[in-house]
Amino acid sequence: ASLEEQIADISPRSPEGAILIAWSTIEAAISSAIMRLAISPESTSYRSVIHNIECLKKYANLDKTVFAILDDLRVVRNQVAHARDGRYKVSVEQALSYGKTAEKIIKILQNLKR
Repeated sequence: ASLEEQIADISPRSPEGAILIAWSTIEAAISSAIMRLAISPESTSYRSVIHNIECLKKYANLDKTVFAILDDLRVVRNQVAHARDGRYKVSVEQALSYGKTAEKIIKILQNLKR
């Protein structure tokens, strides 16, 4: 199933879970892009996602908007992941929108070439 299908399936039961799944897919796409472009001396799995995004900023020819969106998605993910007692609520619509945005960012990352 595509990410969008997974998000559509999970969102009604757990919008927060859908966001966590979407973000982990983004992280995998970031790591994959860095390895494909061979722009980091270390393995991406040993580095934080912020370090990996910084690598992309330095070496990948991406529009600043992509990084602004990535940062927004990361912040929402962190709020969801670190919320205490469900204090950060996400609607099904927000989760679906997050999933659609994640899908677009992932496609951009997958299309990065050396």
